[in-house]
Amino acid sequence: MKNTLKMLTMMFTSIIGLHNLGYSQSTYEIENTEDVDMLLLGTSSIHDWEMAAKTVTGEAKFVFKSDSAIALIALDSLTFVLEVEDLESDHSKLRKNAYKALKSEEFENIQYKLSSSIIFSEKGGYLLITFGELTIAGVTKEIEMDVHVVVNENSTITCT
Repeated sequence: MKNTLKMLTMMFTSIIGLHNLGYSQSTYEIENTEDVDMLLLGTSSIHDWEMAAKTVTGEAKFVFKSDSAIALIALDSLTFVLEVEDLESDHSKLRKNAYKALKSEEFENIQYKLSSSIIFSEKGGYLLITFGELTIAGVTKEIEMDVHVVVNENSTITCT
């Protein structure tokens, strides 16, 4: 894996619990349960790899039409944090090398903060094209991330 990562991709699926802060804007927290799957995918000089994040926290602020709890019109904010040394793999050598490459002793977390987003309706939900800052090993880069959103009948939101 050496000390360089050629490509790093975040994938996540989560069910976010509702904490209503207003009529048209609602804050949802990422619940750290078995319903949250966040994978860190990477490429080293040898092979592609993936690790599962076991500890994820964060929140999202969604804006809905004032007369509808399911008509999503915007994403005001999205943040998440995952702990580097809680990343798991079936291969102990991969974990050790990843922690070293991610400089886990100096930088304990990987963080994401939304800068802006564009929303599109799609069959069964919405596509959000998001732009934000991803910080890994002390380095922050602007990234684009597509998020598929489904507003569930039980007032939760599923993001993939």
